[in-house]
Amino acid sequence: MAGLMSGTAPIAQASMVDAVAPDARGDAMAQVTVVNTVGLMAGPAIGGVLGHYDFRLPLAVALVLCAFNAVMLARSRFGEETRRRAFHFDWRQPFLLFARLKDRPQVVPALASFFLFQLGFLIYYTFILVVMQRDHGFSTAQIGLFSVAMGIGFMLGSALCYAPVAKWLKDERRIAIFGEATCGGLLVLTALPVGAAGQVGLAVLICIANVFSYVSLLSAMSGAVDETERGWVMGLSSASVALCVFIAGLLTSLLATLPAAVFLGAGGILVLLAIAPALRIGPIVAPIAVPARR
Repeated sequence: MAGLMSGTAPIAQASMVDAVAPDARGDAMAQVTVVNTVGLMAGPAIGGVLGHYDFRLPLAVALVLCAFNAVMLARSRFGEETRRRAFHFDWRQPFLLFARLKDRPQVVPALASFFLFQLGFLIYYTFILVVMQRDHGFSTAQIGLFSVAMGIGFMLGSALCYAPVAKWLKDERRIAIFGEATCGGLLVLTALPVGAAGQVGLAVLICIANVFSYVSLLSAMSGAVDETERGWVMGLSSASVALCVFIAGLLTSLLATLPAAVFLGAGGILVLLAIAPALRIGPIVAPIAVPARR
């Protein structure tokens, strides 16, 4: 059910992009990342507290929040200026989502880079938790705190670090390459014996660098199509992430034969390989806006 309902995420991302001027697209995507990070950090903590009193209480609160969100969406004005098409259910749609790429080659470099980048990072995310438990003896509570540290990295990258990097590099392609080079290099370091404290520090830095590539690649993909197809291209990105999660999960079956550090290094190499397709990303529609300092 969670997978079936996850299709709302790309629509929300596309709506955010449509609601701002083209030169503010990167900043809008950074705001989406901030909101996602806050939810990912606050949700488990709130759910854990509520579940302590009653196992059904987190579900009830989630239902209330979903109802509130539905009311807010009904009152929104996204998409009212464009003509709507009639909805037709088609079981082929998940496959047609990718088939349409052959007619839109300008999207392929950014999407290919995004896929490799996400696959490398999600392999790291899957196996670093194994490393922290097996090699450093982290308890379940400590693993939770480690995830919070990663969330802090995402927050810092979105709220504080992305704007100055965008101002410095001024181009989505260069921002993506910078993020992938930094993130990939740091991921390779996690395969070395750096200790528990070193892994925590690297996790924060990796998540900061992750934001640079994540935001700029999504922005590059949305900028490669017109506004009527941004929901489609965001759906492609979500489908790519789902596939990466699936592949990373399958790789855990190899832990019996290979040490986890091998997968950490492989994740870093994949992120570095994502630079190759990123080099072929075409020029952006407009420069990225940077919030003014007051």
